[in-house]
Amino acid sequence: MIWNIPNLLTLFRIAAAGLYLFLALQGMWREAFWVFTVAAVTDLVDGAIARFFHQQTPVGAFLDPAADKLLMFFGFLTLAVARAIPLPLFFVVLARDLMITLGVLFLAVRKAPVVFKPLFLSKIATLAQILFLFGMLASSAGVSDTSSLFPSWVNFLSRLLPILGWVVGGLVTVTGIQYFQIGWRISKTHEKN
Repeated sequence: MIWNIPNLLTLFRIAAAGLYLFLALQGMWREAFWVFTVAAVTDLVDGAIARFFHQQTPVGAFLDPAADKLLMFFGFLTLAVARAIPLPLFFVVLARDLMITLGVLFLAVRKAPVVFKPLFLSKIATLAQILFLFGMLASSAGVSDTSSLFPSWVNFLSRLLPILGWVVGGLVTVTGIQYFQIGWRISKTHEKN
């Protein structure tokens, strides 16, 4: 069934990513922060529901990482435009995601079998990116200074942001290399068949 709860949550996340982009580009960082936070939580919820209730679908397997990439891209883009993060970090994230997207398109055009299954290290990279973006957005929104909901761990995360930025850059680079190697192997195997 295509229209199950996990897939609907994923579609919601795609729409929320668009709303986040609009709010952040308007300089409405507090509102953008909360939209980003809700969208990130839906990523955890839709995956848990899909696994627990056995509602995984091929559509969901494609849409879920696409929604993640869109939300992350908009997060990094808006923070780069606002000069809140180093531009090299934005370009590393952008380069990896473009390489993955173009690689998948290349393999699809060649009719090579492509399975949308993220690597374990890629999941860690995604988590690191979400934590980094969450901390940067909390800082941009002033949430770490004024929020009574979770000030202690947001302040702790804010202090880790310089280190976390390097971790994100490293993980994105390593997973980019891994995905390139996987794509290369798939392409070479397909050529032989």
